[in-house]
Amino acid sequence: MSDYGLESRQIELDAIQCMKSFYGSGIEVVDLAALPAYDFQLRKDGKTFAIGEIAWLEDGDKRSTWKALLKQDKHRIVKLAAGQGPWTVILKPDSNINEFHRQVPSLITQMIAQKTKKIANVNSWPRNPLADFCRQLGINYIAQSGQGPDQAFYMLAGSGGLVRTDLQEISSLTESLLEDAYSDCWQKLQSTPSPEKHIYLRIGSFFPVHVTEPLSLERTELPIPDIDFPHGITHIWLQGSIEYFRSVRWSSTEGHVYF
Repeated sequence: MSDYGLESRQIELDAIQCMKSFYGSGIEVVDLAALPAYDFQLRKDGKTFAIGEIAWLEDGDKRSTWKALLKQDKHRIVKLAAGQGPWTVILKPDSNINEFHRQVPSLITQMIAQKTKKIANVNSWPRNPLADFCRQLGINYIAQSGQGPDQAFYMLAGSGGLVRTDLQEISSLTESLLEDAYSDCWQKLQSTPSPEKHIYLRIGSFFPVHVTEPLSLERTELPIPDIDFPHGITHIWLQGSIEYFRSVRWSSTEGHVYF
C-alpha cells in the first residue's frame, strides 16, 4: 500500500475490520500489513485459503484538501438549522475545508434572510457582500436543492459531472486503475500460490464525486456490473470512502455483492 503514514495504517485496519464483519467468526482475517509480501491472509480451520493486498485509491495532488475533508464528522455534508432544507455547493479544489464547515451555516442563514436562492461566482463577478463571502470561502456555486434534509452537500470543482444511474463507471474506473497506477497491487501476489487472491481497494480522490454518488445509501440499490479481473485475482473489494456509501465485492467464483 502507498505510504501515507498513519492514514494508510488506519485504512488497512478499517479494511481488516470490514472483512472480519463480512465473514463472521468462521473465517480468520490475519493482518500482515507490516510484512513485505502482502497485507492479509484469510484462514479457515487454521488453513490459509486466500492472500490479499490493500490499496487506497488516493490522488496525491488532491490529498491535502481531502485530508481536511476526511476529518469532518460527516464528509461532504454540513448540518444546517431546522427548516433550512438542502443546499448544493461546489468548492474550489484549494478551499479551506475546515473554514468552510465553520462559516457556511452563517452564509446560508444570510442567503435565506435575503431571499437569495443561488449564487454562481465567475472570477470577480457578481460583486456584493454575499458573493464576496462565497469567494472568501472558496465557493464557486451554491444553491437551494428543493426538498430534503437540512444540510449542505458539497463537492470539489472538477469532481462533478452527470450523476450516473448505474455502477458501470465505477467498474470501469476500478479496472483502469488496476491496469495502470495500481497494477503493483496484484502483480506482487503473482509469485505466491493461493486458491484465492484478493485486492481490497478503498475509494479515494481518484474517484470523482459524480462517479461514486450511485453508491450513496440515499439512492436505490443498483445491480453490480461485471468487472475484468487482473491475472490471477479472484476477488476485488471496493470500500466506499465514507460510512454513508455502499461498498462492492466482486468475486469470479461467488458472484458480486454489497458489503
